[in-house]
Amino acid sequence: RFAELLRGNLDAVLLETPVLLPVELKHVQNYLELEKIRLHEEIRTTYQIDRNTFWIPALTLQLSAERILWALRQRRFARLTLQISTAEMDGCYLVMLAGDGSGQRAADAEQAEMAAEMLDGVRERLKNMCGGSLTMQEKETGEVGIRIILPKNTGQSALQEWTG
Repeated sequence: RFAELLRGNLDAVLLETPVLLPVELKHVQNYLELEKIRLHEEIRTTYQIDRNTFWIPALTLQLSAERILWALRQRRFARLTLQISTAEMDGCYLVMLAGDGSGQRAADAEQAEMAAEMLDGVRERLKNMCGGSLTMQEKETGEVGIRIILPKNTGQSALQEWTG
């Protein structure tokens, strides 16, 4: 899985076009499996994928999931839950990541500044590649959510332009 994730990340960094959602989902699944092993954490992941035939910039889900897990770890939760879901709406596709946790564990030594900037590149890539947007919300209850909006046809039209 590590080699698959590494290859996927290296390939994704070089991509100037979005990928289909199933490709991105496979990538984030590899990432989450490795995080469970690396950190010896209980991470429960659920998926509610109503639509999967749309384009999304590579690494969008992995970096979003990473940011949510980081926020949950800062709250010292021992057991983490992450839900990834999609929906089709008028004029756009919606991808939602929601996380929460329970229990207590020791604090992380990661830097807060890195977390604040973690999604800036994802937001810019979404905007430039397909006119999409990303918003994040952290509640005092410990819930963390990310909402990604992808305009319909933009990714596919852009892909046709990029590939000629």
